Amino acid sequence: PEEFARREVVDWKQIMLHEGRARLLEGEHLGIVVGGPPRSGKSSVVASLVAAMEDLIKSLQSRRGWEGFSLKVQYVNVDLGTPTVESILTRHGKDESAHKQLKQSWTEALALRAMEEFSRAKQSANIVIADLPGIITGITEVVAVLGDCGVVVTNDWAKTTEWRDFFRRLGTTQVAQAMSRKPEEGLPSVVTTYKREKFLSGRIVGLDRTVRSWDPFVECLARVLLFDLLPTFIERRKGTAC
Repeated sequence: PEEFARREVVDWKQIMLHEGRARLLEGEHLGIVVGGPPRSGKSSVVASLVAAMEDLIKSLQSRRGWEGFSLKVQYVNVDLGTPTVESILTRHGKDESAHKQLKQSWTEALALRAMEEFSRAKQSANIVIADLPGIITGITEVVAVLGDCGVVVTNDWAKTTEWRDFFRRLGTTQVAQAMSRKPEEGLPSVVTTYKREKFLSGRIVGLDRTVRSWDPFVECLARVLLFDLLPTFIERRKGTAC
């Protein structure tokens, strides 16, 4: 699998996308669930991806011809047992003591609360990005059931199939995958594979409970989701895809 990740490197700036396709997302309500093993960096990806997508939307809204364009993106933490996204956004992500204070034990009531928060978020926003628990259990299935599309972030290739099968079992369309690596390994963040209207994969470096909306892979993923993968998902759901 590691050889596959290195096999094809794509210059994301050369990927041609039609920004006008983002208009297909207006009025829609989509949930993107981000899964992966513990400490893989998925919470950082959630926070970073929301920030990157918001920047792109603001850029579109500032252009002539895009007056009135409205698209709301937000995150929802459905890993209420370990609310890491909150730690990142409040800049306590690297404060282990503050992070531990937010942890709580999973219960059925907590799982139902997470699902209700996901549902409310989908009603109020066009795109909701949800951070899933790092271990696949019955609770994970409950909180992930509202996801339309899935992204896998992993630091262990052996876990990739497990999460891919999890999304397939739920009927969630996997649209992206990222291998997370540490900065000391000396590898850059890159896009390794892009299949138009289907899938994006790559490597992302330095996910250390910080917002990295400027990261090359995060920036590319935000663009491909807004201008290709999510509009295509809507077209297929409505039966209008070519």
